[in-house]
Formats: sequence, C-alpha cells, structure tokens
Amino acid sequence: MTANELRRILLAFVNEPGELDVRQGRIVAQIQDELIDVRLTTEPESGDLAVEDDGSHYSPRTWLLRRVARLDLLADRILSYTSETPAFVVPSGLLRADLTSANADQEAAVDDVAKCLEGLLASPTPATTSVLYLTSDAGEGKTTLITQLARRQAENCKSRRSNWLFVPIALGGKTFLRFDDVVIGTLSNRFRFNRYYFDGFLELVKLGAIVPAFDGFEEMFVEGHSGEAVSALGSLIEALDSSGSILVAARKAFFEITSLRTQARLFDAIGEKSASFSRLKINRWKKRQFIEYVNRRKMPQAGDLFEAFSAHLGADHPMLSRAFLVKRLVDLAKDAGTLEHLMAELGAAPQDYFFKFVETLVEREAKLKWLDKSGDAAQPLLTLAEHHELLAAIAREMWQSSSNALRLDVIDVVVDMFAEPKRRGPTFVRQIRERIRNHSLLSTDSGRGTLLEFDHDEFRRFYLGEALGRALTDSSHADLLSILSIDRLSNDTCDQAVGHVVRANGDRRKCVGVVLEVARSSSPVSFARENCGALLVRLLSSETKDKALVILDSIVFPLDSLSGRLLSNVEFSSCRFEGTAISGTKFTGVLFKGCEFERFDIEPGDSLVGATFADCRVSSVRIEAEESARVVYGPSEIRSELVKLGGIFTVADEPKVNVSVGAVDDRIDAVEKFLRIFLRTTHVNEDRIRGKFGKQGAKFIDDILPQLVRAGIVEQIEYRGRGLPQGRYKLSVPMQAVQDSLSSSGGSFDEFLSNLEVANS
Repeated sequence: MTANELRRILLAFVNEPGELDVRQGRIVAQIQDELIDVRLTTEPESGDLAVEDDGSHYSPRTWLLRRVARLDLLADRILSYTSETPAFVVPSGLLRADLTSANADQEAAVDDVAKCLEGLLASPTPATTSVLYLTSDAGEGKTTLITQLARRQAENCKSRRSNWLFVPIALGGKTFLRFDDVVIGTLSNRFRFNRYYFDGFLELVKLGAIVPAFDGFEEMFVEGHSGEAVSALGSLIEALDSSGSILVAARKAFFEITSLRTQARLFDAIGEKSASFSRLKINRWKKRQFIEYVNRRKMPQAGDLFEAFSAHLGADHPMLSRAFLVKRLVDLAKDAGTLEHLMAELGAAPQDYFFKFVETLVEREAKLKWLDKSGDAAQPLLTLAEHHELLAAIAREMWQSSSNALRLDVIDVVVDMFAEPKRRGPTFVRQIRERIRNHSLLSTDSGRGTLLEFDHDEFRRFYLGEALGRALTDSSHADLLSILSIDRLSNDTCDQAVGHVVRANGDRRKCVGVVLEVARSSSPVSFARENCGALLVRLLSSETKDKALVILDSIVFPLDSLSGRLLSNVEFSSCRFEGTAISGTKFTGVLFKGCEFERFDIEPGDSLVGATFADCRVSSVRIEAEESARVVYGPSEIRSELVKLGGIFTVADEPKVNVSVGAVDDRIDAVEKFLRIFLRTTHVNEDRIRGKFGKQGAKFIDDILPQLVRAGIVEQIEYRGRGLPQGRYKLSVPMQAVQDSLSSSGGSFDEFLSNLEVANS
C-alpha cells in the first residue's frame, strides 16, 4: 500500500478533507472525537511503507484495521448484540462456484455449509467483486447460519486468528433500498457502533476487512416490476470498484432466474466493473439433522418423534425438514407431555399443516398464558379466533407502515383499536397490552429493545394473509385496497388469504367480484393490479367445472401465476402475464384474448389442452430438456411449440389449424447461451466460452463471436489471468437492449443484429 492509497482510504473516515494532513512523513487526522498523530516510515529490508504509532510499527493495512477502523471494538459489539443460537446444527448444501472454478457449471455437495462459507469469503477472486448468494426457502436457516458465522468471525478476529469480520445486515423486507441508510443504521442502532461513514465502510469491504451479509432479499425483490433492490445491489457492486466480497441471502440467486429482462436490471446497474457470482444452497434437513437437533435440545426419543410424524406426513414434510418448524415442533413436544397428545393436537393433514401448526401454538397461548384473573376463577382472556384477529391486525399495521417491527406505543394503539368493539372495559385492555409483549409468536427486536416483531417472518406473512382473507370474506373494498396497494404481496400471503376464505366457507365468486372492482379502480401501474391478479388466479383455481363464465379484463398477473392452477370457464381479456410455468396446470374452456405473455416455461408432460389464444403475443418460450434448455423467439416457432401442447391459436377470431414454421436459426440459441455467461461474471475468457459450448465452441468463436464484436455488442478487452494470453470479452451494450432485440428478432440472427444497430444509433 502506497502513501497515496493510505491517504485516499483515510479520507473516507474523516468528516471533511481539512481534518486530514498527510505530509513530511506524518499523518494527522481527526476521526470522530479522536486525534491521530503517527509517523510514516519505510521498512529497511523490503522498502514497504510502515506506520509508527506510539512506539510500535504496523503495516498500513494492520494499522488501518486495528487503529482507525477499530475492528476489535466492532467484533466486541457483534458478540454483544448478536445472540448465540442454542443447539445449532450445521446444515449441508450445494455449491455452484463462480466461473473461475474448474467445475463452475456443476453443483458440488457440501457437508459443512458454515465452513464452506468461511473459506469462500476469506479468499475472494482478485480484481473482482465476489458476490455469493446464500439461498434456501424461508425458515431453512439462512439467518441463523449468518448469525453463527458472524459470531465465529468476531471471535477469530479478536483472537487474531483472522483479520476480517462478517457483518449481518437485515434488510427488513424493504423493496425500496438505500444501502447507505441500511448499513449505517445497522451499525449504529443494532451494534451501537458509530465509527464509520458509509464511504469508510465501503473502503473496508474493498480491503476485505469486512464482508457484509445482506439478509432479506426475497424472490419478490428480484422478480418484481420495479427492481429497486436489484438496482441498489448493482450500484453497490459498482461502488466496490472490482474488489471485496459480499453475501446476499435470498430464496433464489439472480442468475438462476429465467428472464433475461429481469436479470438485465442488475447487470446494467453494475456498469464497467468486474463482478463474479456464485451460489451456495442450503439443503433441507434430513433425519440425521432432525435427530441431532432434538438430541441437542436434550429431549428423549428423538427417533420416535421423527418416525411418528414421518409415518403420517412423510419424511420430507416441511415440519420435519425446515429448521424453523422443527424448532417450534420440539417446543410443542416438550410441553405436550406425551407423543400421542402432540399428534392429536397437530393432526395429520399435510395440505394445511402450517395453519394447524400455528393454531396449535396460539391455542396453547390462549389456554395457558392469556388468562383473565380479575374474577373469582381464571378464564381465557381471548378466544382462539380473537387471538388470530389481534395478530392479523399487528401484521397489517407492519405491512402498512413498511416495517417488520413496531414501537410499543404503536402496538398499544393497535390493541386499543382491537379492543374498542369488544366493549369490555379498561382492565381488559390493560391485560392485553401487558401480555402481547410476551406472546410466543412475537419477540423484541434484538437491536432495538423498544420494538416488537414476529418471531419469524413466516408468521408475519401468515397473519398478513389472515388480514387479507378477512377483508375478502367481508367484501371490504377499502380494506382490500389499503393492503393491496402498499407493495407486492408474497406467494405465502396470497395462499394464506385464499386459505382463510376456504376455511371460513366464503363465497369465492363473490370474492372474485370484489377483487375485480378493486383492480378496475386502481391505477394500471400500481401494486394493486398485480396483487389482484395473484388473488384472482388463486380464487378461480378449483376442481369444480360447472361454473359460469368469468371475464378478467386488463389484469396484471405475476410470475408463475398459471403454474399448478385448475382453471375452467375463464376469459382473460387484454391481460399481461409475467413469465409463467404451466406445470400441473389444467385448462377447461379457458380463453386468452388479446393477452401478452412475457414467457412460457415448458417442461416434459406440460399441457395446454383446453386453452385458446386469440390475438395473443408471446415473447418467448423456454423449453426444458434433459440435457439443457432452449429459448424460442420466433412467432411461428412459438406457435408451433404451444400447438404441440394442445393450445389453440386464432387470429382475428379465425382459427389457424396449420401453423407454418420457418427455418430455425441456431445462431440465436447460441447467442442466448453466450449471453447467460455474463449473468455470472461481467468479463469472460475465451477458454470459458469454449467450455460452455463444448464441441461447438470453436464454431462460435470463429463465426458468431466476430460478428458480435463488429456489431459493437461485445468488446474484446485486455486479458488478465494465468497461462497463455487469450481473448477476454465484455458486453458493450445494456443487457436490457439485448433482451429487447432478442424478443423482437422473430428468431432471426440477422434481425437481432439489425435491431441492436437501430437501438444504438
């Protein structure tokens, strides 16, 4: 590190440039309330720069980390304000390494995910920002694993066994993100550490001294219309200037998403910087992890507990394979007394396991803890239905305030509003206020003790679905709009809302009418239109076939909205569908009229029998095969593929029986395959291209790649790496423009090049 580099980094820690003076072999800096005065020296043997501070000599990096950045103090705060997880079980996983690895396109089994994560983050790729996605479904241990690794690294840093920290940063379910606010807010509020500005934090990430773990990137952030979170992530990667490592915990890595249009948001936000992406997927628990956890909780008969539930629900049931649910199951088992009693409480209905599971937890709360002792005999303070109503009100308030936690005074207001219609006096309200703070499904925010949040985000989504389901059954236009217009709803919440309607024996057809009214009264660009589409397709999905025709007009349907649905006697008119699979879908008398489809994902065994498409536009079809997938863009090819599945196409209300298919341009498939390489790295070497294309690699490099270079789509840059020099390439045009040109190319490579030339002119 040179003196100029040291000065540049120090500038990120001072309030203003005038508070830093580096000259004549001295550094004088005012950092927060501390005045630093040290001397710069040169090591006699190596000639490297050194820092003399209070009689001790340090390398510039060590001095920065220990003296300026105070990593030891931050490590102390992480250990103090990050609670240790009792009975932690290390999960297994699958690693898909970045493209610098020899097996980049294969998944490698990992027995110890924590150890693998530590190794990957400690040795990032040089001159590249390394982004590691930690993926799993909700409740499978991402947050717990991040917390454990943060504590482990803090202990290692304090004992000098390592020189970097792992800093967990909860995004809190926010779609609209400013990373500077989130990062500094976490350091100040959660860890009580006010040493850094955001610029200083970035410099430490560049040095590899801090690895931030952004926890809370759900699938809605990546696949949503707005893409604010994706753009914010891209801007962060650009700011890191091809250095450092970050971890992003999400349900899915962005490069696994089929739509190039969605992926373009992140790629285009990165700019000219070099970034490489990898993914570590946490496996669901098997019998071994289940028994290990139960034994760690010092509960006898772990094997009997697993065998009893697996016999009723199956060994892969979420209650036995998701860490969050296993923890709660063991909590219940400890209180139940006998295994038979626990089985009777939970029942054996796999299709509605989560509702029954939550209801069992709440029922115990109602019968054992929430007791009104103001009279002669203790009586339950609230009924089971009233417990659900209160928790649903809290979840709704969190949703409408765009927060996962509420201040206690706000909780008190929610309780007052809940209790007012009950008309049971101030003693009733006071007891609810006291008990709600210790509810088993709620917990105090560990970073801010005056805030109350749900014990797990899945509980929050569950009760938001309950609130939405109540609005549906009550046919409340205002309540529906107040929920649907806030943000994009998760799939869990929509499923739970429709499940509430079913359990309450609500009239689905009446609910459809109310949702349609909300959709028609909402702005076309609002979240309400899309959320209405998610609800409508669920409400209409039923095995009953003798239904009157339902017409849905100008509705937006989110990702995979048609997957697994049973639709009959429905007309979709002028609707727009995001990319959707049709696996498990059955159509009976379904008409799509003037609709627009971003993409169909087709797998073996899928069927479109019973579906008619009149004057519809399908941008692309992705066809999954055993070895690989191919994407079809040509209109005639798209129609041919969908007709093969049993779909009927008409134009101007006139059926077309025979669909003419033009010549297939294999070069378009090759270009699409080539572009997907850039979704895992921003710069690619020639040997990686050859490995991706196999036997066709030489043909692509000799014939197609030069045309892409001449058209200004791809640019050859300076080679960096070991071995003999070779070609190294980057994309020269926005990924969004490439996707638009592919969609409008009609499956023609020449038309694709022509479209891009027009777009760039």
